[in-house]
Order: sequence, then structure tokens, then C-alpha cells
Amino acid sequence: MDNPALEEFVEEVEEIIEDLEEGVLLLEEQPKKRSLIDRIFRAMHTIKGGAGMVMETELAEYAHHFENLLDKARNGEIICTPEMASLLLGSIDGFRSFLDKIREGGDVDQELIDKTLEQLREFEKNAGKTATKPIAEKSVEKTKGTDTSQFETTPDEKIKPEQSSAPEEKKIESVKPEEQEDVQWDDEDEGEEIAYLLHLKFDPEMLRKGSDPILLIKELTELGDLAMIPHLGSLPDLKNLDPEEIHLWWSAKLVTTHPSEEIENILIFFQDDKNEVKFEPAESPPEDPGLA
Repeated sequence: MDNPALEEFVEEVEEIIEDLEEGVLLLEEQPKKRSLIDRIFRAMHTIKGGAGMVMETELAEYAHHFENLLDKARNGEIICTPEMASLLLGSIDGFRSFLDKIREGGDVDQELIDKTLEQLREFEKNAGKTATKPIAEKSVEKTKGTDTSQFETTPDEKIKPEQSSAPEEKKIESVKPEEQEDVQWDDEDEGEEIAYLLHLKFDPEMLRKGSDPILLIKELTELGDLAMIPHLGSLPDLKNLDPEEIHLWWSAKLVTTHPSEEIENILIFFQDDKNEVKFEPAESPPEDPGLA
């Protein structure tokens, strides 16, 4: 592996996987702890975003499946159970298989990947089912003294539709499924909006190395309201412009309810000596992020 960006990516993801595994093991014992769900979601989201930035699309898609599962759990669409935690634990072997492929070349363990994704689909399918009450069918009682001989037929005799005198069927109303109860978390906590100022100055050679700053910016927009100001001081004349070189840098203001760890997890793959990428809380955020 001669790509420095990939080497750094693998190192970072290995650390994230360790934290992911620790979080999932705790979730097995505390499936109603919202902070653990958020912690694991952030790890999956970071792996997905980082994989996209280094063009490892299959790994990004794999992480996206489990990120969606966790998002459904956060929204109360799926109840988190110890079985779900076991499923997430199984996904870690899949992530390690992808890292082995990047590090050593060769192929990913496709049988393992397919197995974990099939288990995921089966879990989501079963978790989406709601219990229903059995339909209560009303039995038709014979009225005492009623002559039913007119309805009796011989084996060879058929009743024609226009001759039928059968009593009118009563419509059976089905009982609606019981409504699902809202998920009750043990540590429910609504975040407060916080503003952050960001400085995003990337390695001019980033595009040639297989990364794309637009993917990072897209990840940031998913966290909240992002206002950006481009700085054009290094922009050359059109005749000297290299389309594979980054000539701009940005300052930005992000207003979000997400914890700062989520911002850190997005920026982590670009925090090296070739990039100037940092953020800090805005004590008195200016209206124009370019003035920061």
C-alpha cells in the first residue's frame, strides 16, 4: 500500500473499530441507553464518510447499511435489543475484512460480508413487524325452531345463485394493530444548539491523492446549518489553473445540536501536516464566517 491517504485511513479506522467494539459490547447489556446508540452511530458514520473520501465505495456502502439500522433505532422505528447488538458485533469482522483488503491487496471475504448483510435484512424485516390482535369471528347460531331444510341439498344437487336463499353475510371488522409505544431511553437528552467556527485549508494535491474536500463538506452539512466563505487569494489566472489542484480554502460556521466529537470524527482524516483543518466553539459567532 503506497498511498499515504489510505495508510492514514486504515490507521484511523482501526482505532474507530476498537471504540465501536467497546460500545457494542456495552450496548448488549444496556440496549436502552441512547448515548451508546449515538456513539456507535457516529463510529459507523465516520467509517462511511472516511471510506467515501478515499474512494473505498464498497466499504462506504457496507457501513451505510448499519448506519441506517442505527438511525432507525435512534428514531424509534426499531427497538434496540441484545440481538441487534450481536448483529452489530458481527459487522466488525466485516470491517476488518475490508481493512485487510486495503492493507494487503486481494479480495474481501465476500461470504462474510453477504452473511452479515443478510442477517441485517432479516433483523430489519422481523423488527418491522407489529403484533396484531386475532380477528374475532362471530359464529352464526341457529335459531331455535327455524326450518333449515330449505338449505339442505343432495350431493348431486347444486344451488343456483339466483335460487340461493342463504342469509346475508355480516361484514367482519378486523381489529387494528396495537400502536407501538414510543421508545423510552434510559438517558434521554436533547442537545442544545452550538455554533462552531471551522478553518478548512486542504493539501493542494488532495485530488491527485484520491480524496475530495466536497465529500467532507457534504458530511458537515448533515450535522446542521453550515455557512461557508471561499477564500480566492490563491486562485490563479484561468490559463494557469490546474483542474486537479485545489486553489481555494474556506472558513465556515456550523450551527448544530450534535456533539463536537461528531465534527472531530469527520475532520480526523484531514488533520495532518499537509492540511490546515481545525474547528473551535464560537463564543460570539459573527454573522459572516469569513470575518472569524
